[in-house]
Amino acid sequence: MPYFDFATEFEADYDANDSFAWEVTELEDPLGLFEDIYRLVGEECEGDLQKASLEDQSGW
Repeated sequence: MPYFDFATEFEADYDANDSFAWEVTELEDPLGLFEDIYRLVGEECEGDLQKASLEDQSGW
């Protein structure tokens, strides 16, 4: 898997019109956050993903 520094996604840009509820320094493991999200979505949506995989994709 290629390396990606997920911490950069949480760096504050105080000149931008958006912000996060936390600073990058508050995340001990930014990659772990995304790994947990991926795992949880997979667990919660397993049935939906299985059902979607059986659909006829030619009609999408």
